[in-house]
Amino acid sequence: PDEFINAAEKIFSQTDRTEWLRRVDAFLEDVSWDKTWTQMAQLIDEVIERKRPAGSSSLPLNRLTGRAGAAVTT
Repeated sequence: PDEFINAAEKIFSQTDRTEWLRRVDAFLEDVSWDKTWTQMAQLIDEVIERKRPAGSSSLPLNRLTGRAGAAVTT
């Protein structure tokens, strides 16, 4: 915790944040909610597929992802 606090204090004490903002912008260029959601949905679908008993019929499509998985019920 002390290392984290010291690092945060060092960052926040800097008056020229140009380099920090450049690194943050570079990181955020490759991150989006859509990409995160797609990756999460894929992982969930993979777990469902592994847990499905052998020989069972395929699961209905998930209406949110359009892929095999537990269907969303209303």
